[in-house]
Amino acid sequence: QDSTSGDNFYAHRFILQACAPSLAELCEGTEKVTSVTISDVKPEIFRALLYYVYGGEVSCKLLKDHSREIIVAADKYNCPNLKVEAEVCYVKSTTITMENVLDNFYFADTKKLALLKEKVMDFIVNNGRDVLDTLSAHDLPQSQDMLSDILTAVTKGKGDEKDYDGIDPAKFKTMSIHTLRRKLHARGLEVDGTREMLIAALKESSRNLM
Repeated sequence: QDSTSGDNFYAHRFILQACAPSLAELCEGTEKVTSVTISDVKPEIFRALLYYVYGGEVSCKLLKDHSREIIVAADKYNCPNLKVEAEVCYVKSTTITMENVLDNFYFADTKKLALLKEKVMDFIVNNGRDVLDTLSAHDLPQSQDMLSDILTAVTKGKGDEKDYDGIDPAKFKTMSIHTLRRKLHARGLEVDGTREMLIAALKESSRNLM
């Protein structure tokens, strides 16, 4: 039940366990019917999430208009495929600027949005002088992976390894997120997570193929 609108949503626990585990955990109990109050997601966003969980497709308009909210909800309730779809839409519809670069970096960092972070880091590398002139050292992200992210963006921009399509683990680090996800998806593996998580999964899979 949504606490602000009073809307009621119904779902089967076994389907939630398979497609939205974190949401299923809220419904744990001995009773056949469990009532759970959802207070942090708008009704239309939660309705779209449930519809997706049951095999439906979220409309392009809703994804475009509410991609950030959908990302947050899908991340919270562990619905990774919807999260990735919403991230792709958000990245396509968002122009990184000096005014929003930090907000988008922190959003990508906290929600493990590899594609968005790649776009942010490319912007920082391509506009390095303006970033330094506009933002102070205090403003810049203090993430422990920041240096690695910058080096990856610089290296990726200088070569053609971002489009590399082989199985040499040494070249995975500079692959584009699109390529990493495509290769993982082709092997039936998870495509949500940070660049480091995607690379680790691809390396493990490649070892099994050798």
